[in-house]
Amino acid sequence: LLNDFAWVQSAISVGDDEAQRRATIGNLIRDCVELGIYFAPESDTPRFLSKAVHALSYDPNELASQVLARLGHDSKEPLALSLQTPDQPWLEPTRVTLAHPRDSLLHVLKGHSGAVWSVAIQGDTIVSGSYDRTVRVWNATSGEEQHVLKGHSSSVSSVAIQGDTIVSGSYDNTVRIWNATSGEEQHVLKGHSS
Repeated sequence: LLNDFAWVQSAISVGDDEAQRRATIGNLIRDCVELGIYFAPESDTPRFLSKAVHALSYDPNELASQVLARLGHDSKEPLALSLQTPDQPWLEPTRVTLAHPRDSLLHVLKGHSGAVWSVAIQGDTIVSGSYDRTVRVWNATSGEEQHVLKGHSSSVSSVAIQGDTIVSGSYDNTVRIWNATSGEEQHVLKGHSS
């Protein structure tokens, strides 16, 4: 079943919200570990799900994109061979851009005191936004924290980076613009009501 795209799509879609789907995917991964098939040579699916859990719990329809971005179009992996593309418009990766399920973990970035809601990466810079009301800037190669950006009065729900500019959105109804190099806040955009 782990090699059947339709079954995996159905299994990870159980739940009414992101938290329930994350728990469902976590239970599936835990079952694979307990059954001794997490590292089974005939399927990378359990390790694939471990690396894609955040994207898939947010939107299970990302399964096809995640498969192609991690395994590639020419993959002989059974999950990729049984791929069913979405019946709605979608962005189809043309090359492998995400870590393969068998790639080793590079870093665990620790520093947030609450759940991480959003992550963006550009080159060697990773930006994360958290329930703890902070935005953190990390070096992707070393895993070192570069800056802690404080200013939001509620959870940070989204982050983006382009060039030397970081943008964060929060449940405090503000968008903040930061300098990625210095960590300084440049602007606070107000106007949203919810």
